[in-house]
Amino acid sequence: MKNILITGASGNLGKSILAAFEKAGDYHINITSRDEVHGSTYLKAFYVDLMDEVSSASLVEEIIDEQEHIDAVIFLTGGYMAGDIIQNRTADIQKMIAVNVATAHNIATPLIELNRRQQKKLDFIFIGAKSAMNASSAITNVAYALSKKMLYHYAELINESENRYGTAAYIILPGTLNTQFNRDTMPDADFTKWTSPDDIALCIKEIIEAVQTETVIEL
Repeated sequence: MKNILITGASGNLGKSILAAFEKAGDYHINITSRDEVHGSTYLKAFYVDLMDEVSSASLVEEIIDEQEHIDAVIFLTGGYMAGDIIQNRTADIQKMIAVNVATAHNIATPLIELNRRQQKKLDFIFIGAKSAMNASSAITNVAYALSKKMLYHYAELINESENRYGTAAYIILPGTLNTQFNRDTMPDADFTKWTSPDDIALCIKEIIEAVQTETVIEL
């Protein structure tokens, strides 16, 4: 049974991904969540501020002490902010970087350090944004797009420095997520063109099971 860590499991995408992995039944699932979570025997929830470096490192240490290893981390913690290049101020950019990049870095760093010694297969799966990769679509959410483009580059940096130790970073670039929250926010949109959380869950499973080999996956 593989041990995985899902950050941000209480978010709109997180709930869908968690449900898919619980249904699979062959994973020991650790999650971080804002809300109290009850699940199967193989689910353990942690309530940690991932923007705090010390707390994040302690979380990783606790999981390793109990379960001995983590096979994959699914980084779902994040946030969105609209605004063009004038509307998004410096504080907005800093906030988006903290939520979308620093929360990932704080979990990834202690695991990277550990895996340099252990040299086992360790997969990091990040969720980027297809819109952030294109300036014409990023101009309406500048701070968000900058942080997601940074996350994309962060995954590249991990692969450049850590592949030799067994750590691999993948980044999924979805379009608009077909969640109830987004449907309620944009009721007149064409939902058929949106990305299903089930498709993201399937892609993540394929990465963890070594079926999917592409490091950048557009959905």
